[in-house]
Amino acid sequence: FWSSPLHARALNALRREREFDFQFEFDGLILSGQIDLWFEEPNGNLVLIDYKTDRVTADDAIARAEHYSLQLAVYAAALTRLTGRAPAELYLYFLEIDRAIPVAPAPDLCPFTSPLAQSELFRSCIFRSSAANSRNRTISGTAFGS
Repeated sequence: FWSSPLHARALNALRREREFDFQFEFDGLILSGQIDLWFEEPNGNLVLIDYKTDRVTADDAIARAEHYSLQLAVYAAALTRLTGRAPAELYLYFLEIDRAIPVAPAPDLCPFTSPLAQSELFRSCIFRSSAANSRNRTISGTAFGS
């Protein structure tokens, strides 16, 4: 990853968050996770990356990436709630083969593009950055950018 174009883009980002913890309620469920890396580029685009240690070959990486599309959709929903903007790019980075696979979640599985996202189902969202453990941000009702 360290020699990849994505890493170079992250280094030039306006904002970069690693191991970014989140928790929010969606349709009566509490969803939580940790985004490995997200960053905001100078043009304002948000990029989300999730590292994977799966043993894959280049030939089956795309099929394996499809397996994780719902996970990335949840991560994207959390980032959307934090910033008020959906990520422009989502990637799975398979460390075993040193390759980034772009992922576009299916709209019917993607909380930030579904009709449900327009409702009040996103009642609250808590974000905690491990880079600044004392910083907790609670979001309720409206999107929030820091």
